[in-house]
Amino acid sequence: MLNLFNIMIIIFNDGSYYVTARADRRSRSEIWSSRTDGDAPVYKHLKAFGEYGFEYHSPEHLQGLSKADAQKHKFNIIAGLESRYGAHRVLNVAGRNLKVA
Repeated sequence: MLNLFNIMIIIFNDGSYYVTARADRRSRSEIWSSRTDGDAPVYKHLKAFGEYGFEYHSPEHLQGLSKADAQKHKFNIIAGLESRYGAHRVLNVAGRNLKVA
């Protein structure tokens, strides 16, 4: 069975961004409840800013994608955000593969 992926963009009140490709769509409460998942910058921001300290978007045209297409779009969005706002405003952890076609 083919899993379809969705892009989700979280924007924190301090102007920081987090971009993810997921096989599900999360609500605010589901995003908030994930804050104990680890020490990554996104979880630290969730803990610091609280349940209503962020906006989240799942653009319709970036829903129902193959895993490869979702990853490509995710990395392109991250690269664009880093280019526009600087890497310090993007909370995705290291290990990006920006060499996608």
